[in-house]
Formats: sequence, C-alpha cells, structure tokens
Amino acid sequence: MFAHAVGYSDPKFGASGMEAAADAHLNGALADSLPAWGELGRRLLTREESPCGQDLKLTLDIALQQSAVRRLGDKRGVVVMLDTRDGTVRVLASTLAFDPNRITAALFRPGDPGTPC
Repeated sequence: MFAHAVGYSDPKFGASGMEAAADAHLNGALADSLPAWGELGRRLLTREESPCGQDLKLTLDIALQQSAVRRLGDKRGVVVMLDTRDGTVRVLASTLAFDPNRITAALFRPGDPGTPC
C-alpha cells in the first residue's frame, strides 16, 4: 500500500521513493562542509566508525491511504492528498503496486503498461 511512497533500496536496481530522496539522511552521510565529507570518507575507509543514519518521519495517513487504494479498486490510477493547512502529504496511493521487498528485473520491462516502476 505504501510501496511507491516509501520505495526501495536495492544494490542492483538502485532506489526509489523516499528511500532515494532521503538516502543521505537515512544512511548518515549528511556532511555539510568539505572537511565533514573528508571525515565521513575517512571513517568509511578505515571502518573506524560507521555513520549513523537518521530517522525519517512521513506524514502519510494509514486510514486515508487505505481508503484511496480501496476506492481505486482494480482501476489504474494515483491519488495524492495534501493538507492545505501545512502542506503535509497525507496520501500517495497507486494501484500499480509492487512488493518493495521483492525487486526483480520484471518490474522494469520497458513498454509494459502494467509495470509499476
């Protein structure tokens, strides 16, 4: 239900969704200066200390997401809902769903209208 929004991170196929957009935040590679990048590289090379990733909090609403997917049913489509008060994303639903834990080459077939990625 959240596959497109959360996305995936795969060594062979790369990353998508928030896994791609927030990669540096999630893996702890947020260096804000050239010396900080150098220190990060030194720690990675010497394996002295692994960078510590940060948490990422999404504003998706489970009940609204479920309702959007249910209303789309078997139809192809996407629903996006924003809260106009503060701009938070409440729904990012797509009926071309996939299992982000099972990424295979079949997801990336060009020209296949059923391909979700």
